Amino acid sequence: MPADRVTRSAATRVGKQPLQRPVASTTIKTEPKADPGAKTELASNTDPGAKTDSGSKTEPGANTGPGANTVQYHSLFGGGGDIIIRCTKGDPVNFRANYNVLVISCPKFKKVLQSPESNKRPATFALPIEPEDMALLLHFLHEVDDRFSLPPVKTSLEGFVNLQYLVNIYGGDDYLSSIVQDRAKLAAWERLINLGDSPTQNQVLDLLAAVLMFEMSSVFHHILALKTLRTRHAGWSVIDDVTRINAKSLAARHKPVYTLLLAIERAHRHWSIDKSELKVDMSFCDNVYLSCKSKKPVSVTLDDTEKRFKLWKQDRDNGLVD
Repeated sequence: MPADRVTRSAATRVGKQPLQRPVASTTIKTEPKADPGAKTELASNTDPGAKTDSGSKTEPGANTGPGANTVQYHSLFGGGGDIIIRCTKGDPVNFRANYNVLVISCPKFKKVLQSPESNKRPATFALPIEPEDMALLLHFLHEVDDRFSLPPVKTSLEGFVNLQYLVNIYGGDDYLSSIVQDRAKLAAWERLINLGDSPTQNQVLDLLAAVLMFEMSSVFHHILALKTLRTRHAGWSVIDDVTRINAKSLAARHKPVYTLLLAIERAHRHWSIDKSELKVDMSFCDNVYLSCKSKKPVSVTLDDTEKRFKLWKQDRDNGLVD
């Protein structure tokens, strides 16, 4: 998935969601050993399935007496590393990280970080990021680097949305995005199963927003086909007829999702095409394009090979969609 596509859409398609914050009990050293072929080991026995946490610890040797200006370090990134990153959003937390890992993986870090100088104390750089988001990003970037032995990042579907957003903000390449997308897809299938028959409308919309951001066509078309598998309840009904709900409220919260559902509804009504027969182009920006798998004739076409439909102009004129 092209990085510029996600950068354009991530902030609007999915709102920032709180990440899960389990308590960590170990410290992971993030500084490579002297042997170039050796991997960095965990400082203690760590559960490989443990989630990246947002906890912090006091810097070793720091003065913790009354009136002391205590420096808090993240529990996973408190030792090793040649630079210090201080998150200025939320409670101030410091992270020890490896400069080369960051700038090689995400080149835009060069604009906000300076190369460390040998034989000098690591410099501290302040970044306007929430500690839990920084923990997620650092864990991921160090994990995919062969010099480190961190367990894979474990987070929620919303966490992967946040991670993809940060990877794009700092210029991560398609390789990193593909890893995030693969893991997000597994999380989306798991979320779909866990929602069951009676989720809330917001739960369905959050799932659809993530599916749309990562262009998970297989997940989306499975959701469209659910009507043939079971009777929809509660939040699933938004897929049956998006026009029955508060359009402007939905458009304000999940505008791309509303845009897509509205296009599907218009095509379904106007041409009497079952929604499960529609194939959606998930990479849309300004217009939604749908392909009909049936041989039923359609009056509107944009090319000779596929039957495609645009959103109705009046919906755009009324401010319901872009």
